Amino acid sequence: GPLVLDVRPAEEYNAGHIPGAVSIPVAELRRRLREIPKRREIVAYCRGAYCAFAPEAVRYLQRKGYKAMLLLIIHFMPQHRIYQYTTLFLA
Repeated sequence: GPLVLDVRPAEEYNAGHIPGAVSIPVAELRRRLREIPKRREIVAYCRGAYCAFAPEAVRYLQRKGYKAMLLLIIHFMPQHRIYQYTTLFLA
């Protein structure tokens, strides 16, 4: 399956995240790019529809040759482990 990439700051990831998501804050993405397997599909998410971190990460990953998509969180309640989402490929 795809690698779910949480690009929010680490403290937000630590407060609650999608199970199985890997934390690489967008500010660290260029430095940590080698940690992301190039053969896997990537879905990146951040705080929600108005957050610019995930679109920035997806565009950067696409420029570097990754198959990356935006994970749009529709409903996120980590305390109840409820996650509803869809993906969007940025062209």
